[in-house]
Amino acid sequence: MQQAFTDFCGIVAQFQDDWPQVTIAQTIYPQNCNRLYLQASEDISAGAMCNIHNSGGQKIRNANASNTTKPCFAYAPNGILNEKFGEVYVMQGLASGFSGLTIGSIYYLNTVNGDKTLVAPAGSGQIIQPVGFALSTTDLYFNPELLFTVNP
Repeated sequence: MQQAFTDFCGIVAQFQDDWPQVTIAQTIYPQNCNRLYLQASEDISAGAMCNIHNSGGQKIRNANASNTTKPCFAYAPNGILNEKFGEVYVMQGLASGFSGLTIGSIYYLNTVNGDKTLVAPAGSGQIIQPVGFALSTTDLYFNPELLFTVNP
């Protein structure tokens, strides 16, 4: 039954053993949480802001605002080890499991790999990319801005 819900509705996560074979078309359904199952090209911590890139196919790595090469497109609800497949969420939605968020505050992609910050990066060449706002001290409404600004 779970496989039917997974394959046809997208309302249940794919079986973890299947993640290496699951295509993007099999994961993004309009009615689910916009899950993708991608291979990590580096260790990614739970709750990390992530970048999808091409390295012999779609892969996931930590997003970073230091320059324009690693903007945030997704977040990882769980940690993913280098070269392993893991689940990431794209688009907008509730991201839970954080701590110490400031309710109502906008969070930006940080210059620290995978991190978010209350203060927009200000260095030359760094990007200003809002990634969401805090609904509670533990919940972020994840909504990464795809048209980010580059500091002069």
